[in-house]
Amino acid sequence: MLHPAAALQRWADEVVIGMKMSSRSDRDRRTVLLATTLLELSACMQLLGTLLANKTVGAVGQVPYFGALLLLLVPAAALLHWPRVSTVLTIGLSAMFAVALLPQQLSLGERLYRLEAEARAIVDYADDELQRTGSPPPNLRGYSFRNPDLESSFRYHVSRKGGYRFSFWVVQPGISHWYDSTTGWGYYDD
Repeated sequence: MLHPAAALQRWADEVVIGMKMSSRSDRDRRTVLLATTLLELSACMQLLGTLLANKTVGAVGQVPYFGALLLLLVPAAALLHWPRVSTVLTIGLSAMFAVALLPQQLSLGERLYRLEAEARAIVDYADDELQRTGSPPPNLRGYSFRNPDLESSFRYHVSRKGGYRFSFWVVQPGISHWYDSTTGWGYYDD
């Protein structure tokens, strides 16, 4: 019976990479493993950026992130025959993504985090007011924003049924998150 580490190495050599590595030099083996690791890390980074883009810039705005993710198929295909080329392509595409797309999403993701925290505080404020007086606040003038720079990203109104609803957005009002006192949280990505 093979030792688990040896079995894993054999599997990586024959199945994942798709070729027997015994005929390759150790240098080529290290290159293939480096390229594979870089591809996996880059794919994870780009997938997270794509998922975050859906919540910050919407479905249409996340298209460049999907494109960057699909571009990783090029070095993945090159990996079988040209591991050094694949490594260079992976590094280049990852750097392009890290410079061109990721910083914006990190910034927008941080803004979304602050907006969501503010939204939870607004729910607490409105629910307290509803319990105390029997009706929700007519507007948010009595609410003290923790992040005043986010105030313009919220729209609040009282419903005819005695509840309340507000929406907030990261970049533009058409792509919004909302809270309704009767139905809860929601999100519209276009």
